[in-house]
Amino acid sequence: MSDLASYSHENRYKISGNILNRLQAVIFELSSRIVSSRSENTHDGSGKSIEFLIECAVDEVPAKLLVTVNIDTEYLGPINIVLQEAQQTLGVISLKYFSLTLVDRIIGGEFNGELKRYTIRTYSRYFCSHPIQDEILIKSDFKFLFKPFFWTSKEEPLTEQILMLDVEVDAVNVEHARSLAYNYTSDVNSYLSILLDVGFEMVNSEFRIIKIKDGSGGLNLGRWRTGFIDYELGLLVKDNHYGLKELANVEHVNSFQSGKLAVNFSSERPDGGLEYVSTAVIDVFSNNDFLENLYSNHTIKRARASGIRKDDVPISKLPHYPDFEIKMPSLTRRFFKSISLLEHKKKAAFLACSRMYNLAHTAGGQQPTLGQSYKVCAVEALAKCEGLSFSQFMVKYSCGDFDKNISDYFYDLRSGHFHAGKFYFEEFSVNFQREIALEFSAKVEDLQNFNRYLRSAIISWVEIELTSD
Repeated sequence: MSDLASYSHENRYKISGNILNRLQAVIFELSSRIVSSRSENTHDGSGKSIEFLIECAVDEVPAKLLVTVNIDTEYLGPINIVLQEAQQTLGVISLKYFSLTLVDRIIGGEFNGELKRYTIRTYSRYFCSHPIQDEILIKSDFKFLFKPFFWTSKEEPLTEQILMLDVEVDAVNVEHARSLAYNYTSDVNSYLSILLDVGFEMVNSEFRIIKIKDGSGGLNLGRWRTGFIDYELGLLVKDNHYGLKELANVEHVNSFQSGKLAVNFSSERPDGGLEYVSTAVIDVFSNNDFLENLYSNHTIKRARASGIRKDDVPISKLPHYPDFEIKMPSLTRRFFKSISLLEHKKKAAFLACSRMYNLAHTAGGQQPTLGQSYKVCAVEALAKCEGLSFSQFMVKYSCGDFDKNISDYFYDLRSGHFHAGKFYFEEFSVNFQREIALEFSAKVEDLQNFNRYLRSAIISWVEIELTSD
């Protein structure tokens, strides 16, 4: 049990529309259960004090909160939150963040006005010598379309490929719509990582040193900006945030600044920290009008069927190697539809598992100790939902003769890495004398086998929970 904590957010916010209805809608959204509610007039008679006793998750910890909000005809606030009980320790900072989430949802969520239909395109990248070839329309939590950008295949496995997602959302404005689509794309990236054993991440442009072969066969170096051009939508894509540039607008394309710039004003505190006084948001170079028109009129267009029946492609329990083609499983639509239908606790566990599995491929792609540690964490997130330990989950969902000693070793590896800063695969002690690097060769063999055991266990869970008849 947690010690009781409380937090008061003293700011007041001017809000249009029916404040009470919007407050109730957000409380309902953030709560798993509203235990009780009551209201009374404020002392000066100018408004009401609304009190909710709710069960909810605070920093993913189940808790019971007493939330008191003052409202009148134009303003919301102050907000007072008192922790009644929690399964783990929660402090004032956690309650502060919860109160700000409450305000953010009331001000900027779909309760802030009438909703409008947008189709937002986001851009992700992955590394493989072959691009994904399939274009698939899926109806899950949102309706969305895989739209890969087709390139010729390369012999180099670390070849950057682009996957575009058209996501249909209902939102109050284009920025709200892009926020919803961006967050959902992040989750789709994670689910795809489980499905395909590939790492997916958002496109993020950088200035990089690039070698270019000239006409005479010589090599030249230059520093160039990476990125992507979407000729279909007329966009130069630096990233999925403010790095969407209208191709027809030369001034915008050439600008190094775009979007909103947040400037924080602060002063130093005696304890060495900073006291943030206020924040100013400046629209540096906006193209919201262009994006509003673009995404309001853009629609999901499903590709024509080829008329050729494709071979059945199962979800592979084997690791994917980036010099092999990525084949989308035949059950991809069922996989995503089933995720949307999972009960809340199980869905949250699988999403956490998927996010960490994807991080194992992206952040841990060149760091084997980090990558394997995140894979252990991915299984733990799924195991916890069933009340199992990592080892128990591996036994339950693995082949009966899998090498449990290897599985247990990598569980201890995770602990050594995160708690003691240990690295187990020569990240900081490279030995190029591979002929005599016997220990490293053995570790690589065990790592490959562990990848197979762990992936097989996760996909066995997926087959039972998501893709079985």
